[in-house]
Amino acid sequence: MYPGPGYPAYPPYGYAPPPPSGGTAIMAGVLALLAGAYKGFTALGGFLALQRLADARRAIGSSATGPTESELYAMVATSAAIAAMLLLGGILLLARKSAGRTLIVVACTLAVIQGFVSVGVIADAGMMSESGAATVGLALGVSLPLLIGILAAVGPTARWIAAGRTPTAPPMYGQPPYPYGHPPNPYAPPQYPHY
Repeated sequence: MYPGPGYPAYPPYGYAPPPPSGGTAIMAGVLALLAGAYKGFTALGGFLALQRLADARRAIGSSATGPTESELYAMVATSAAIAAMLLLGGILLLARKSAGRTLIVVACTLAVIQGFVSVGVIADAGMMSESGAATVGLALGVSLPLLIGILAAVGPTARWIAAGRTPTAPPMYGQPPYPYGHPPNPYAPPQYPHY
């Protein structure tokens, strides 16, 4: 019986195994690019809004009881860092680099943590609405990074990245090689392909 026990099975002669599908990796890369662009625009908008808020506070001399300016700037800076990591990770993942996969997983983890911290800061400031909009915002703000992080972390993504680094063997044509110990029969009729 071929192959014998303990030996790995090889694909049939002339056929290379199919390459791994890149569905999860491509989806993770594209979603990371989209989420990174969105997060970057919101970070820019948050920075501009904080500038106006700081000017308004100074103009009226308000001592609001919400989060401090430094806390808000830290949240905006974290959003900008997550956006940069998602954009770079998405580009690297689509280029089949394992560093892109790592960047996406780290950025998505930070985004999930930031989502929970943001809701905590909003609730602490007493700005939670009774309508449940913060809960819906948290669910949306956490579920997308969670989905992207899972897609980047699963095994098929790693196999797709690894397959891009290894060259594939061309299919072999012709008569298969003779097994060891059995030389070809010189008196056998020639083997012609049947069309």
